[in-house]
Amino acid sequence: LCSCHGRRRYHIDESVGMCIDTGHAHVSGIHVPSFIRMAGDRLKATHIDDNNRDGDTHLPPFFGTVDWADTMKAFKDINYQNDFSFELGSQRFPDAHRPNWCKFIHNLGEDLFKMM
Repeated sequence: LCSCHGRRRYHIDESVGMCIDTGHAHVSGIHVPSFIRMAGDRLKATHIDDNNRDGDTHLPPFFGTVDWADTMKAFKDINYQNDFSFELGSQRFPDAHRPNWCKFIHNLGEDLFKMM
């Protein structure tokens, strides 16, 4: 997939795509919008979640400290048209409340798309 050209420089084959996990990036100190813009058209998939940089907590967007306005602008800037998948922790919700949870997350996704 990669071939090394000297020290610390890599050429990534153009057939290789990238996935951004917004939670992993954020908790690792990576500026999520900058990564999205750097990846450009190689970005093929997402794992969308939030946190407060205190662990990979899989919070819904806006429940942590990811800058969602700039993140969604970054997706717009690269004309992102691929998968947009949430990676959220909902296992503690009682079964009776799961439909409401799912509706809330769906509406949240719609609101995020409006920001693009």
